[in-house]
Amino acid sequence: MITIHNCKTAEKTTIKLIECWQKFSYSTYVLNCQFYPSCSNFFSLAVAKNGMLSGAILGFDRIVRCNPAAVGYHFKNPNAQFYSDGRLIDNLNIENQTLATNTSKLPIYFSIIPGLGRAYLDHPFDGIVSFTFISIFSGISYHSFKNSYNISGSISSILAILFWAADFYGTYQLLEIKQEGLENNEI
Repeated sequence: MITIHNCKTAEKTTIKLIECWQKFSYSTYVLNCQFYPSCSNFFSLAVAKNGMLSGAILGFDRIVRCNPAAVGYHFKNPNAQFYSDGRLIDNLNIENQTLATNTSKLPIYFSIIPGLGRAYLDHPFDGIVSFTFISIFSGISYHSFKNSYNISGSISSILAILFWAADFYGTYQLLEIKQEGLENNEI
């Protein structure tokens, strides 16, 4: 569990909601996470360490990456690590990073179309998952506002935007991994 004493109200509320989800998800094997720490713990840590907005973007990026293709992608990472029970280690890395000047930023621009940047960087399944989440929440938002359901429209709009921001962030992270791999091969 996360200590939330120093968090603001929004962060505390989000972490409490995640804890409610954990009570449900931990009770069934079907919802076991393939990552260590689990996606819900990762999300809680991200929110506690970075605040609501940045933490949510990191958390939604992790949710997008937690898909059936994750193991294959993990093996491509030059620094891939596994927990003792076989789960994929995905540490919370939130330090300010700058892209090397010789790295093409084209995939980040591709992320204007949800999922395209990830797909361009050889993570097509992540791109499909990202596109799907953004499309679903955008569609719900559109239909909610069209039918004057402003609360559900607002919530689904926020979720669509957060997933889209997570898509940009995930593409940026893939560029970092790609650059790190290129640097290791040059040595």
